[in-house]
Amino acid sequence: MLTKTPSLFILLLVTLSTVTALQFNYAQSSEVLRTTDNRIRGAQNRLNKDFVFGGLIPVHSDDPGSGGGQCGAIRTERGLERMEAMLFAVDLINNDSELLAGLEIGYDIRDTCNSENIGLDETIDLVITGSQLDIQSCQLSSMAPNNMVDNISINPPTSGIIGAAASRVSVPVASLVRLFQIPQISYASSSAILSNRDRYEYFYRTIPPDDQQARAMLDILLNFNWTYVSTIYSRNPYGEPGITEFRKLASKNGICIDLDMGIEDISVDSDFDTLADALIASSANIVIVFASQDNAEQVLRRIANSTIARTRFTWIASDAWARSNSVVNQFSETAAGLYGIAPLTEHVTQFNEYFSQLTIDSNVRNPWFTEYYAAFANCDVLNTSVLNACSQNESVTGLPQYQQGNVVPLVIDAVYAYAHALQNFLHENCQLPIQWDRTNQSCAGQSQQLTGSVLLQYIRQLDFVNNITGNRIIFDSQGNVEGKYEILNYQANGDIRNGDYFFSRAGIWDSSVLNDSNLEALSIVDMQSLQFGIDNSTNSIRRQPQISQCGRCEVGEYRRIVQSSCCGTCDPCVGGNYSSNPMGLQCLQCGGETWGNNPLVGSDSCVPIPDSFIRYSDAFSIIVIILAVLGLIAVAAVTITYVIYWKTPVVKSSGREQMITLLSGIGLIFILAFVYVSPPEPGVCAVQRMGFWVCYSIIFGALLVKIVRVTRIFYRSANLSRTRFTEPYYQVIFTSIIIFGQVLIVVIGLIVVHPGVSRNVRLNREDQNKLPEIIVSCVVDHVAILVICAIYETILIIASTILGVLSFKYPKNFNEAKFVSFCTFIIAIIWAAFVGLYAYFIIEERQEIQNAITGLASVLSAFAVLGCLFGPKLFIIFFRPDQNKPNQKVTGSQDTAVNLTTITRNPSSEDTLSTMKDNNSMSVKVSMTTKTAYAPTPPSLKNMDSSDDSVSQ
Repeated sequence: MLTKTPSLFILLLVTLSTVTALQFNYAQSSEVLRTTDNRIRGAQNRLNKDFVFGGLIPVHSDDPGSGGGQCGAIRTERGLERMEAMLFAVDLINNDSELLAGLEIGYDIRDTCNSENIGLDETIDLVITGSQLDIQSCQLSSMAPNNMVDNISINPPTSGIIGAAASRVSVPVASLVRLFQIPQISYASSSAILSNRDRYEYFYRTIPPDDQQARAMLDILLNFNWTYVSTIYSRNPYGEPGITEFRKLASKNGICIDLDMGIEDISVDSDFDTLADALIASSANIVIVFASQDNAEQVLRRIANSTIARTRFTWIASDAWARSNSVVNQFSETAAGLYGIAPLTEHVTQFNEYFSQLTIDSNVRNPWFTEYYAAFANCDVLNTSVLNACSQNESVTGLPQYQQGNVVPLVIDAVYAYAHALQNFLHENCQLPIQWDRTNQSCAGQSQQLTGSVLLQYIRQLDFVNNITGNRIIFDSQGNVEGKYEILNYQANGDIRNGDYFFSRAGIWDSSVLNDSNLEALSIVDMQSLQFGIDNSTNSIRRQPQISQCGRCEVGEYRRIVQSSCCGTCDPCVGGNYSSNPMGLQCLQCGGETWGNNPLVGSDSCVPIPDSFIRYSDAFSIIVIILAVLGLIAVAAVTITYVIYWKTPVVKSSGREQMITLLSGIGLIFILAFVYVSPPEPGVCAVQRMGFWVCYSIIFGALLVKIVRVTRIFYRSANLSRTRFTEPYYQVIFTSIIIFGQVLIVVIGLIVVHPGVSRNVRLNREDQNKLPEIIVSCVVDHVAILVICAIYETILIIASTILGVLSFKYPKNFNEAKFVSFCTFIIAIIWAAFVGLYAYFIIEERQEIQNAITGLASVLSAFAVLGCLFGPKLFIIFFRPDQNKPNQKVTGSQDTAVNLTTITRNPSSEDTLSTMKDNNSMSVKVSMTTKTAYAPTPPSLKNMDSSDDSVSQ
């Protein structure tokens, strides 16, 4: 690449050709530049001018057989008229007294022959002619003849270069001018490669880049529902980047590319024959041709010669040949229905007026005009008599074949871009009246010299509307202008056999609306007026787009690309995926808490995932609610019974305060069961977390305090001293302390982890594509708090169980501990089963059932307490009322009885109460001396009997 060529090497190369170039340029009296074989290379008018614009115009085609070093035939399109457009713009600026303040522009226009080598040679010559090179050891003036020194001193440097046309020419030119810091503005080089600012910093253009053209092609395909296409492209800096961008867009939008073939610039006839055969063998009816004009012409020629495919294809033409009458008119029936993409420009009426005045006699400054006119008018330029017969005074615009090319306004824009950049430089750095030093390229008295790098800064800042073309010129950070394209439709006018075809505007593509999601870049003028080629079966014009699609996938499917088939295969969008575009190449994912509406077959939209939590109508909930209602009825019945029989011995001796506490805890558990089957909410979750532990602390605390009191009384009964802290109110205080400890732990847990609701998606275990569920559950407590609460309750129940076992030996009438033991045993069994069942539902991921299981276990535990502790009392009250009367004897394990209620205390007596153990049983014996007839009541038993809270009757 030229950008990697050492600067010294280029300087030496240019130095060797300097003398020859100088002699060549100034040995001629005219402004026409010729080669040694008398071929015209260019035309210039730069001496004594203030600024000089270089031009690179492909007046002639390249000669493929010469390897890129020779020129071919003159171009009747996109050639000489572009040169005249540059001259036209220069004339307008020079005649404008306001623009550039009367300073004059010169020109130096070279014929690139559309060849990289020739274009690069001419660019080097432009650099040398403009004295851009400053060789320290060799001064240019010393190498030139003495009589030319004056001319060299007033020959201004080339301020900027306009061109080249083809991207493959502009790429090496852009590398070279970057080295010498000369700005370049192209009017037709659209390759996306040239947008690289690191490599082509000095390159700008007035034509949109090809990446936007590729987007316009895609929109045309989508508009006509063409999803199955073939692509042909030139293997050069124009075709390859453009088709690469198109491939990317096609892949993202479900466009299937069947045949994808490139054409070398030096391809031979056999290469085009092979391409045509492959194109005909493809089943795609739409062909994208991102190629040069010459390559496109060769492709059309082969297809036009095919009897089976002559009118089969609809062509999408890139801007390189989209307006080329010289190409499509040769194969009008084959090209009929073509859709071309060309930069959107309006014809410049002033240029047509200027061009219409040009004749062979009057246009002496253009050395190629005679040759151009002869080719356009089909005259022989070598035969003077034939040329005269063509009328040398007739203008080209008077010939019916002439149409102004759409690049002409872009050439004018490029010239005016330089002019406005120079105008801004003069405005900021010069004083009026402007005195311009052509040699030093600066204003008199000013140190700021106009160099290429300085001019580049002013080009970057341009923003103006060209009054001649109507185009707004503003360059983005990549040196590009805004992309606007005209969509052309090549149509037959009436009878397809009369050969009357023309280009009609089918629509407009505007990149400026791409950022607005409500607008589409492509707008079609009128669908009814469009044509899509010739239907060979009916020999008539197609008025509807022909079908070019892969087999359509079903709704909810996407197209998976496979190596064996361009169209790929249709796969369903299952699970949480969906596809609303049957031709899409990937599924879209449902967002948030949504899932595919048909997740097993293929979804085309998303639906909300249902919430899963315990509901009142669920079987578990109904069971828990029924048991809780029965439990509340039972609690109410027991409470009413206790109130009715409040002062009977059974109720009094059972410890009324503790029994009421137990009934409160049991009732709260039954009420809490309704909370466990309620929909999860932060308030519900808070009640669940607090109620569970607090309710059980009430029950277990009351049981523990009750059994501890009985144990203490019997252990201290032998010393006949009164046991302290056994009064009923102490029992309430002790129970409250235990409950408060549990409440404190729970409150800390609520602070550490705030009560809330978690929502977790649970996939179906049998088929994860099926509609999942969102498990709505309460946020669990911190694990440390859970462990502490569990240990707290475990200590209470274990202590109650141990003391209950130890108190089995107490007298039958005083022994309620065994009922406490039975109660704790049953609760332990229930919760052991609960833990296993709870773990099972965790493994099965059925969190919504866990709350119901917890509620069920709580209800059963409450029934156990209610039955074990209150059942025996109710049995005596209702079925053994004789045992619920005063003056009942206390019977020991050896049937030794004493009537505690009939013994009265005699202060003078010496009563003793001894306890005896026999076979792990205790009997109470009252021994009396002969001094009294009654035995005193032991202080401990008296304490039991004198209160409403005795052991048991």
